[in-house]
Amino acid sequence: MDLQSEKLIVLQQIINSNDESLIRDIKSLITTRDFDWFDGLNSNQ
Repeated sequence: MDLQSEKLIVLQQIINSNDESLIRDIKSLITTRDFDWFDGLNSNQ
């Protein structure tokens, strides 16, 4: 499965969820995740 499909599945699960703590946890994960310089490298680097 490709990344776009996985993102859509996760998004659909979030949209269908009524679990407030899940939504808060996801929001926290997204807003506090630090960018690692290693993640910015391409496959040749």
